[in-house]
Amino acid sequence: MSSGNPTNLSPQDAVQIVLDLIADTPPPFSVEDIFGELNQYEAPQHVLARAYIFAQIVCGRFIFAETGVKFTNEYFGFDRHGNVIEQGLLDEEPYFLAAQDSIGHYHDAGASLTHFGSMAAEVYAINEMLYKGSQFENLETTPNIVFLDSPTQAGLAKANAQISQHIAKLKSSDRRRKAWWKFW
Repeated sequence: MSSGNPTNLSPQDAVQIVLDLIADTPPPFSVEDIFGELNQYEAPQHVLARAYIFAQIVCGRFIFAETGVKFTNEYFGFDRHGNVIEQGLLDEEPYFLAAQDSIGHYHDAGASLTHFGSMAAEVYAINEMLYKGSQFENLETTPNIVFLDSPTQAGLAKANAQISQHIAKLKSSDRRRKAWWKFW
């Protein structure tokens, strides 16, 4: 990790802090356990929280890497009140890219990284669909929802409503693209 002013922590350095901590923490552990440890670092907590969020998405996707699940590249960032404050593509998000680049360096931390990834909402949703009988290759994820601050209950509800509307629009546009002469 580069030395210097901790307020200028790069995405790579922030992700390394998070992944080093995860790798050194035997499972089971909770979000609270990890953030309790992250609070000990002299670094901007919002930067470490962002590194945590996107590293967890990468670790979760790593669990299903060879299964045929289709992962969306889109994400929405919400504030605590459920307002979209950013929207983007994961393959352009610096913390996501830093986590993807770093994950291969943690071969000996498989159990910890798997546990960390299994705590991701995307992994939970995939597991729910598998328990209901879906097959890996038939699953396609929705955009990731990330809260960039601790959400309120009303914020959670508002964000869920916005994502539901977005998914409905995607489904509607997908139906229009299907050939009219095919039975689907």
